[in-house]
Amino acid sequence: MYIRSLLLAVVLLFIVAPVCGQDWSAVTRLRSGTRVYLNARGGDELKGKVVSVSGKAVELRVNGGVVTVAKDNVLTIHLARRGPRLKRAFIGAAAGAGIGAGVGAGVVAATKSDGLAAAAGFLYGIPVGAVVGAVTAGHKRGELIYSSN
Repeated sequence: MYIRSLLLAVVLLFIVAPVCGQDWSAVTRLRSGTRVYLNARGGDELKGKVVSVSGKAVELRVNGGVVTVAKDNVLTIHLARRGPRLKRAFIGAAAGAGIGAGVGAGVVAATKSDGLAAAAGFLYGIPVGAVVGAVTAGHKRGELIYSSN
């Protein structure tokens, strides 16, 4: 009995899931300025902000210009979501510490001085790397809101 119920649930999921993303009204409810990933027919992927949406097309601001894509040419639209900023900051801090220690070790070797330059490079590299990592956290593909399949 349990296996039948589980099998029925899986079959229903595969039948219903593709239908959920096919509603263009979800696209028309997007606010201006919402970041999206749009896959168009022909293999083009556009990453930009929504300018406007009508029943027949969507306008995106991509790299400073406005691109209009007809509804018939849209394959999928995903919302963009922010990448993990804290994780990127930790990775940047580790990279900064390593680079700073390496540069400091190079200075110690070149000047034949004590190891304070390596320690200073390590300590200065941590916050600099953390800031760079946090600032460069980009957007990732998020929830699927439309699919023409």
